[in-house]
Amino acid sequence: MRRAVEVRLPDGAASAAAWAEIQTVAPAIEDGRDLRVVGRDGSVLPIKVLRAGKGALASFVFEARPGPLHVYFGNANAKPAPDWDPPAGVILETFARPDGPADNWNQVRRLFDSGPKSFGRILRKNVFDGANPLGPSTDFLSRYKAVLRIPAKGRYRFATVSDDASFLFVDGAKVCEWPGWHGAGEGNRGKFHGDVELGPGPHRLEYFHVQGEGESVAEAAWIPPGQDRPQVIPPEAFEPVLPAKVGVLEGENGPLPDEMGWRIEAHVSAGPFAAVEVSFKARDRGRLARWRWDFGDGSTDEGAEVSHLFLGEGLRTVRLAGRGGRGEIPETVRSVEVHRDWAQIREAPEGRGEAYRKALARRDLAREDGRALETLFRIAVSYHQESAAASAAAEALRRPADVPEARRLPFFFDAGMLLQDMPGQETRVEEAFARAREAATGGGERARADLHLAGFLIHARSNGAESEKLLASIPPGDLDAADRRLRTIFRGDAAAMRKDRTGAEARYREAGVETPGEDAAARLRRSARLQAAQDYLRRGETEAAREAVRQVEWEDPMERLGLDTGLLLAEIHVARGDLLRAEAAARRILAANPDAARTPEALFLLARILDRAKRTPEADAVRADLLRRFPYSEEAAKSGARR
Repeated sequence: MRRAVEVRLPDGAASAAAWAEIQTVAPAIEDGRDLRVVGRDGSVLPIKVLRAGKGALASFVFEARPGPLHVYFGNANAKPAPDWDPPAGVILETFARPDGPADNWNQVRRLFDSGPKSFGRILRKNVFDGANPLGPSTDFLSRYKAVLRIPAKGRYRFATVSDDASFLFVDGAKVCEWPGWHGAGEGNRGKFHGDVELGPGPHRLEYFHVQGEGESVAEAAWIPPGQDRPQVIPPEAFEPVLPAKVGVLEGENGPLPDEMGWRIEAHVSAGPFAAVEVSFKARDRGRLARWRWDFGDGSTDEGAEVSHLFLGEGLRTVRLAGRGGRGEIPETVRSVEVHRDWAQIREAPEGRGEAYRKALARRDLAREDGRALETLFRIAVSYHQESAAASAAAEALRRPADVPEARRLPFFFDAGMLLQDMPGQETRVEEAFARAREAATGGGERARADLHLAGFLIHARSNGAESEKLLASIPPGDLDAADRRLRTIFRGDAAAMRKDRTGAEARYREAGVETPGEDAAARLRRSARLQAAQDYLRRGETEAAREAVRQVEWEDPMERLGLDTGLLLAEIHVARGDLLRAEAAARRILAANPDAARTPEALFLLARILDRAKRTPEADAVRADLLRRFPYSEEAAKSGARR
């Protein structure tokens, strides 16, 4: 197969470096070694493949000459083209960083010579990058090969600015360096520089960069003759690479059907999970048509130019069909490599994150696979879209076999942790922890799932008996220190539920105080946090209020028996609409405080909770108990007036 490529050469030029990007189709070879540019006389022209691969657009630089040119591909017996360094442009290649020091050039050269995995090559305007445009932006190597166009003889000063090690060479000689692990700030004024005499004409520049953790910076600067301060070497200082115009796809029998083009636009991510926006364009060769796209994930769209948000990275099959004035246009099927935009530093593009979140919320989840459901879940959690996350988790629980086996434990466990704080999701919480337990391969993983299910049974189901059985079955040695303490606290909660205050106190004492200190300081922290929780509650900031109370209870588990803390927590749950947790909190403090000064308040609150849950007979029974036991309390008067 082939495509015509057309390059407009400068007047009088016999050749020039040119760049083209084409869409190849099967049987093209993934590493691009089959790409050949052929001149009008049949000669094979020099070529440098930048990027190729299944589902990727092939990108390459070649030596353009006058006359018609064609790029051929699909020869299964092709051997790699001879290595060629173009006499123009700035070509960046990045690699995964191997382990090793970077304190001098010999050490860095060994890193590059060790055969690290290449992320690919790309044309850049100059040596000025704040991210790896081809892969992850931490723990990578960069090598820039460029050709400078020096206008006049003179002494040129070059400088490097980088985060971590960098070395700059001109015509094979090292001019300046900044080795080791460091930030970029110290080099901003050209501190790490060197001088070289250059004559007019082309000169090869190479820049090597080693990036560890943290932000990435790679910058080649200079001070040409006649200037007094360093500046980034501008794009116009490099020999230009000419753009090539690409023609239609041709087979042995002539032009092939209309095809598509695509481009990675941006992504929104949460750690290793990403939703990627890809724009598509039908290359309609001058005829009117109606186009229909099928993105291979259950989503479709119509139009000559569309964009789609893929849930997850990887190879996707995209189909394009059309209908024109002469009937159906043959379907085009392409494999598209979907990956995040490596040049994008933020987890969401500026000004588009909200649009992405809305688009994710509108997905038809029944059509998504398990991998896509977890991607949606993770991104929704990261951007506090709990409703969308819950919907993704619910769909995954409906068909758990669709979730990749290796991802079931973390996905379902985290789904359980999220759903347990959402009113109305009680059944799914138990199912999520059960699925996580099924997927566990070790005792520690099962123990964590059982631990949090036990806590849920106490605090949302008021089921202390079942929780105690579950807690007793967990080997303490399968938990880390924090979870062992939580297990002890939950056992105290279960004891309080069955009105065993003495047993609850014993468990809480066993758990101990998390941040021991002077009694006065502890009282002050407690008072400040409870006051903050009340203020948050008055402002309707229920999550912040709940977190403040949780801090009090975690620091000193004895607070879980106190009416001040318990009543406030129950009120917070009521404000959140979580009536099951509110009821469980009220019943627990009543079981532990059957005859305290504020017990009437707890009884009155429990009756109010049951009323809101439309459990009127139970609410009336609680009010009757309040009137019988505390007939002269203010709460009894309120209850009597209500009756």
